[in-house]
Amino acid sequence: MPLERDLGAGLLALFDDARLDFVFPGARSGLRFVQIGPLVQCSLRFGVGLTNVDVAFQPGAVVREIDVSAREAAVDPNRWRLAVLASLREWTGTLGWCPQEADALLGAVGALAHPLLASVYQRGHGALGEVPRWAVRILRADTALAAAGALAGDGANRRLARAL
Repeated sequence: MPLERDLGAGLLALFDDARLDFVFPGARSGLRFVQIGPLVQCSLRFGVGLTNVDVAFQPGAVVREIDVSAREAAVDPNRWRLAVLASLREWTGTLGWCPQEADALLGAVGALAHPLLASVYQRGHGALGEVPRWAVRILRADTALAAAGALAGDGANRRLARAL
């Protein structure tokens, strides 16, 4: 059974080792993060039955949903962004490089869903709101060599991996 944490201003977090759900006031929508090996799948949840829509390739959609839901609840969106980021940091244990700032949430979500982006974001590069669909399979690889294999198949080599 998942644990429940009140994050304030009507935002709830339900979590266990493999899943972290954020439920907005009224339970009409929310977010779901699921740990699948080294990756985290990100989904928006809608409706009474809370249908999941995978948005791992659109980290910006996660941030927009938080902002819209916060405004509907008359809450400062940055308050919920910070609460979600703190919860993701605690739940994954992999976001120590990410500053605890509201604007850093986009990079955190992108890095969780696309491990190769984490090192790029750690070096201070701007976060992508949407990952080009052609690059998703490459950026979801957990190592540069695996990404080179996704990109070049049998032609993958260490030089290509270093370039990635």
